[in-house]
Amino acid sequence: MLRIKRFLREQLERIQRHAEENGQTLVEYGMLVVMLAIVVIGILSVVGTDVVTLFTGVSSDFQEIENRTP
Repeated sequence: MLRIKRFLREQLERIQRHAEENGQTLVEYGMLVVMLAIVVIGILSVVGTDVVTLFTGVSSDFQEIENRTP
C-alpha cells in the first residue's frame, strides 16, 4: 500500500511540475490517465475478490435477518 501511495504522490508531483511548464500536450495527459488506469486495475485485481467476498457475506447476513423477521 505504501508503494501505491508513493507512486500516486510522485505522479501528482509530476503533474504539478508539468503545470508550470508551457506546451502541455494531450498525449502527456493521456499517458497519465493510462498509468492511473493501470494502477487502479492492479489494485482491483488484488483486492477485487476480497471485496466480492465481503459483499456476498453482507448480502447473506441481510437475507438471514430478513428470513428471521416474522
